[in-house]
Amino acid sequence: MEFLSFITKNQILTTIFFFGSIICAVLWAMFIKPQRKRIVTPLRIVFVGTFVAAMFHYTPIFLALLTPADSPSHLWDALLTAVQYAIKMFTLSGDVLWLIEKGLDVFDPNMHNFILCISSIMYIVAPMFTFGVILSFFNNLTARIQYRLSFFAHTHVLPEVNPKSIALAKDIKKNGKKFLGFIPLDVVVFTGATDKNEGVTEELISEAYETRAILLSKELDSLKLKYKFSERKISIYVISDDESKKVALSEKLMREYDLANVSLYLVSNSIHTELMMSSKQVKNMKVVRINDARAYIYHKLYDNGKLLFDRARKIGNEKVISAVIVGLGAYGLEMFKALIWFCQIEGYTLKINVFDADENAENKLKLQCPELMSEKYNKIKTFGEPYYEINVHGDTDVKSAKFADKIKEISDATYFFVSLGEDSLNLETATSIRRISEGMNYLGDGRKPDIEAAIYNHETHEIMGIKWDTVSTNKNPVGAKNHSGQPYNIIMSADIDELYSLSSLINPISIQDGWNSHLNYCLTANNKEKDPTKQKPESVVVLEAEDSFWSYEYNFRSSVAKALHIKLKKDLGIYNPIDKKEKDAITDKEKAVHLANPEHIRWSAYMRSEGYSFSGSLEKSSRNDLAKLHNNLLPTDKLDIETLKHDF
Repeated sequence: MEFLSFITKNQILTTIFFFGSIICAVLWAMFIKPQRKRIVTPLRIVFVGTFVAAMFHYTPIFLALLTPADSPSHLWDALLTAVQYAIKMFTLSGDVLWLIEKGLDVFDPNMHNFILCISSIMYIVAPMFTFGVILSFFNNLTARIQYRLSFFAHTHVLPEVNPKSIALAKDIKKNGKKFLGFIPLDVVVFTGATDKNEGVTEELISEAYETRAILLSKELDSLKLKYKFSERKISIYVISDDESKKVALSEKLMREYDLANVSLYLVSNSIHTELMMSSKQVKNMKVVRINDARAYIYHKLYDNGKLLFDRARKIGNEKVISAVIVGLGAYGLEMFKALIWFCQIEGYTLKINVFDADENAENKLKLQCPELMSEKYNKIKTFGEPYYEINVHGDTDVKSAKFADKIKEISDATYFFVSLGEDSLNLETATSIRRISEGMNYLGDGRKPDIEAAIYNHETHEIMGIKWDTVSTNKNPVGAKNHSGQPYNIIMSADIDELYSLSSLINPISIQDGWNSHLNYCLTANNKEKDPTKQKPESVVVLEAEDSFWSYEYNFRSSVAKALHIKLKKDLGIYNPIDKKEKDAITDKEKAVHLANPEHIRWSAYMRSEGYSFSGSLEKSSRNDLAKLHNNLLPTDKLDIETLKHDF
């Protein structure tokens, strides 16, 4: 009876370990935040619990079979045999059920059904772990074979599975080139594609599979980028919300994979990555840092910027672009800075009202852009200087009556941009603004302002939003509408599928135009060298220009901004600011001033939006980019002809 009691206790322990491990695994998955490379995982808890339960289950049986029932000796032999049969249970080998039935004689008859039930459940669960390991092995093996066979294709590598990288993967697969119409010349590879990694869920893995990408469970190192027989073109996109992770991975890639066939695209707007770019030590790898918020705002202005001018409100002899920025987050701040220089077109007046919940919003803008916000320039008209009217309304809750009253005071508003960080809040605020605007007359012309909201969700865009070129009326409503059929006419931007796409993020036309502008500047400067010995071969200038364009944010951003404005002026039909009859009647200095004036005004507005101020002297030596001081931030007629020629 004592031995039977021992066996009975063992079966209780078997039950506790088996079902206890399952309960612990469920609780762990529900309440413990997953971490990368964590040793303890829900799957491992169940695996260990099942194995220990099997040991408690088989050990007393073998004690009974190998020794007399009343003398539990030879425990070591029984334990080793139990281990062997526990392993067989996981591999579905051996007649385990026969062994259980034979061992039932040593159990209390009242427990037979219970023991058979526990045995059957374990016998079903245990092999699942084995099949899972085999399946994952073959899945990964298939993925690796697929990767090796695509040696001829442009390989796009995404080291992290997240909604942003999945959106980019979908765009690459959708617009990828194909040989003979069906053989892909662009393949997408996710590395570290396992739900054991931090932040990666089964749902994300499933979405990644739907892109028809190659999913590798191992990290990026497993691709063996230095494989000597590989000539494939590889683009690596580091997209993550973890800034320190992005920095560490990018530094490692530049250090270990400085290869001519490898391009690194780092999506980040932190000062850490900006400094890293300027100090990078690579000779062959192309490295590009992308501010996703700025890239998207520039992309939208490139496509739709002309409409801001087409829909300007005519007041007297002026056409007024009255923009209202609601929220100074990443998108709102970039839109604010971009509009300052983008809207510097003769015949148009720019007014900007900014709303933010931060009571120190104005002071923070003054810190970032001191001369832009200075009373010396803001709302002051001077020939050869940009003109703008900026009003900042801090400490404003968009759900308050104060906000509604302030909106009603802007009687000339032509454009609202709402970016408050949450789709639901952006939608709520945009509809509130539409309600307010519907009750306003807007200087008697009756035209309602355009309202654009930053909405991340793709489905919301498709169902509720309208595009810039969409005309929605009561008779033909598009997008969201009320119970009377009146359309809300909310333009939606920042769609994750459009934001994280090749055309918006990686290869927009605006960047190509910016590169051409920068290259032209470098070639012109080289040709102006009076000393022939200082002139460099064109091929050398091109290489140096490419390095300086991608490595330094100043060159990259200013060149793209200039190209955007050139494209805008072409769209508006603006070419030569000097009338042909006046050309012969004005001096060279006056001619230079008039030719340079439009671009110099745009450039000055851009520089101030970037935080630059006048250095206090016209001497070139007074320019200090680290202090953001520039010697040319003066009215056009205060500059010499040689300086003005840069703006022709």
